[in-house]
Amino acid sequence: MLQSRHDLQTQDSKVIQQVKRIYLSIDRNSGLCMLNHSTMKSKKKYPELYKWAYATKREEEIISNEIRNSIPKQTKSNWRKISSDKIFNLEKEMEIRDQIDLLVQKEDKDWIRKKRMFHSISKLHFRTIQLYGKERFIKILSSNKLEFVELIEEFSNKFPRNSLLKWFQISPNRYEKWYTQVKFNCRSSQSLLCAKKHPFQITKNEFMVIKNNLQDDKYAKWAKSAVHSELLKTNKLNISRSTFYKHAKHIRPANKNNRYRKPKYTPLRAEYVNEYWHMDLSYFRTRDGEWNYVYAMLDNYSRKLISWRCEKRISNAYICALIEEALRSASIIKLNLISDGGKENFNEHTQFLIKQYNEVNGADVKHFRSLKDIRQSNSMIERFFRSLKYNYLFVDIPQNYEELCVALKSIVHDYNHIRPHHANKHLTPDEAYRGLKLPDLELRLKNAQLKRLKRNKNCPCTVCDCGG
Repeated sequence: MLQSRHDLQTQDSKVIQQVKRIYLSIDRNSGLCMLNHSTMKSKKKYPELYKWAYATKREEEIISNEIRNSIPKQTKSNWRKISSDKIFNLEKEMEIRDQIDLLVQKEDKDWIRKKRMFHSISKLHFRTIQLYGKERFIKILSSNKLEFVELIEEFSNKFPRNSLLKWFQISPNRYEKWYTQVKFNCRSSQSLLCAKKHPFQITKNEFMVIKNNLQDDKYAKWAKSAVHSELLKTNKLNISRSTFYKHAKHIRPANKNNRYRKPKYTPLRAEYVNEYWHMDLSYFRTRDGEWNYVYAMLDNYSRKLISWRCEKRISNAYICALIEEALRSASIIKLNLISDGGKENFNEHTQFLIKQYNEVNGADVKHFRSLKDIRQSNSMIERFFRSLKYNYLFVDIPQNYEELCVALKSIVHDYNHIRPHHANKHLTPDEAYRGLKLPDLELRLKNAQLKRLKRNKNCPCTVCDCGG
């Protein structure tokens, strides 16, 4: 969508203010200031022109308001009392009659032109960064960090380094990290960071644990978060999830099209087991060209698959059988069942089944349409079907219906009982459904960090000359 004129003006104003701050910073620190400013700050002796201007009462024409305010009142009063003879001598000394037209200007024209040009270039520069996006711009610099560091070091003799970094929207900490990578380029580290100067980074052995497990066929169909949780639970690796992702993305690159989009509403999240169930069906075509339909019931809190079935057609009878099996396995008293508004889900048979179950068992099971009776969608079970297909079935497509049923049985067991789910804090859906809890991992992570710190500080690396 096109931005409004008000938004563009607001952006322009912010850009101009930012440029002014950087310009003033460079102006103060690099010594690029006007002659009259530097003269007044470095010496208490004022130019003869100022004396002549006050003596002839032409100070407002010749001297800028900023400079006039900086001159002490007593000094200005003494200049106004200068006699006519002294004024003539001043004019003779300065040859004021030949230069008065040039000196009357409040600021030097060439300096004004250069300042305006600098403001225009700065505005263009920061608008370019906005068009690219700051994150994308920093990625471009990061991919060319060697040339960027050489550029900053080359011009740091002429301009302050922090002012140059502000110009490129790079923080000093980020630049220090890039500078260390370029200068030392330590081959003993997977991050190319000197282990002695950056002792909190993971060791080479820990990186090999990440690499070997991500390349293991056992975890080929697992999400990265599930692999991290499994390694953490089995005490094979003790690092945070963000650190794991940082190194895992180089071993198993993520699909650029698989980007999370934040919903425009608050997602439906249960506070306890069996508060919300999601019901839906999805289709899948086997190698023989036949379409098959997978029915599933999912618990919102634990993400456990409560019941499922695979059939060759869509039928109300299969939906009712799915609901009956799920309710019977969990002995539900109170439940909110969520599904879309399809005829196979909402019909007289399913409504009669739920009503009969409530009467016989004294339960309170309610059936809601997603995006109609409630604002939230049925996305949780749709996400399950997506994982089912793209992580499992599309990798090794079954030949026919019989092979699909066998594959689904193995997949459901892996999903419910083997693979941890990131939303369950390293627990599998079945463990979360049964209310199990993991021991506190904070102490283990802290001890691993201390060992890592000690080992890296004593790194025997002789490749880089870091002096660490």
